[in-house]
Amino acid sequence: MLLILLACVRPIAPALEIDAQDAATVLPEPTDPTARLAWMIGDDPLVRRPRVPTGPADPALAAWVATASAAESTPLAWLEVEAQHRGTAVVALARGARLAALETTLGDPATALGWAVPLPQGEASQDQVRPPLDWLGAKPEALLGVVERQVLLGWLDGPTIPVDVVARALAAPTYDRASATPAGTLLLARAAQKRDPAAAVAGLAALEEATWLAAMGAAADRDAEQAAMKTIRTEAGVRAGVSGDPTNTLLVRAWQGLAADAATDASTGRALLAQAALRWRGACVDAPCGGFDRVAAMGAAGGWDAAVAPLAEAWRVIAAKDALDRLEAAYDTPAFPQALDGVVEVLLGGGSTIDRALLLYPRPGAPVNRALSRAAGGGDLTTREDLFRTLEASLARDARAAASAAPERLREPLLRIAKRAE
Repeated sequence: MLLILLACVRPIAPALEIDAQDAATVLPEPTDPTARLAWMIGDDPLVRRPRVPTGPADPALAAWVATASAAESTPLAWLEVEAQHRGTAVVALARGARLAALETTLGDPATALGWAVPLPQGEASQDQVRPPLDWLGAKPEALLGVVERQVLLGWLDGPTIPVDVVARALAAPTYDRASATPAGTLLLARAAQKRDPAAAVAGLAALEEATWLAAMGAAADRDAEQAAMKTIRTEAGVRAGVSGDPTNTLLVRAWQGLAADAATDASTGRALLAQAALRWRGACVDAPCGGFDRVAAMGAAGGWDAAVAPLAEAWRVIAAKDALDRLEAAYDTPAFPQALDGVVEVLLGGGSTIDRALLLYPRPGAPVNRALSRAAGGGDLTTREDLFRTLEASLARDARAAASAAPERLREPLLRIAKRAE
């Protein structure tokens, strides 16, 4: 009970809490950047109530301080701070601020959606009758787990972030649940500077096999190809010692083996990629797996080391092909909203901006087609045919680019995806 009480969050903006500022007067603000970050975090690795520094700071931290000190902040303000300072601790700090706001807005799903998925509001429409959190597939409280995961991944947004200072807070019993998640486990392994080259070799082999299986499956459009995939998966399952499709099992083995070598930047990046791939496949252990950040997380994983990028780009193509196939199959069916979510997530992962209102449309139509076409670089196109032509052209470009840098085994399925899309 005591731990539960200590974890309770008060409905006050994190940067404005009086107790945090009182604590700052008791514990002097360090001037060393790493010590200052530890001082800011205190005992909360989810940084919902960090201390706000007042002394000179680097530009990234100064941007966070300016937003935290504002009379009122918005989800987009925090998103802008995060986007401008990727690879720094500011990413986690900005996400922590969103988490703190989310904890006080769960009773209002529309407002909660804004803090969980920080996108422009967009214009309302009478056709927008889909519940704001329909994509979540769970009770609103599950949003907290989604954004908590985003905060932990924020601490792993780049190899230069000093994760040891947050790991000390994360190791406290209060955060046993968070530390046991894949992101938390990897963060602690990174902080402990774990090294196991043999485990990394095995983990990379599992990741490469899983990526090849997923790419081959994504490229299998024809009946004969899909029939062949059954044999391919069965044979791969025999090699992996499991029955059926072993892709998810291989991805789990991949991130766990790579986490054992988390002191190596490439191993951490590959582990993050395997975790994001599992989430895309709906096979994460910290459900709900969604959050509109999975494809973006694949891209962030690729930034850890140049050796990680080719597999990361392959997975982004796999996700794009999967999302496009689902949208085409569900376009005129009740499953359209869920298929729409996947395409939106892929476009967001590619750096596009989309109005949050798009997530409320329960059926296809000109407004949806126009928004998706714009985000995919196709302009103001409104018909189904133009939409799919635009999405296919985007997929073809990305697949060809990914194939040019991919390991040899992956080039054939990626090029097949590109040719079919063209």
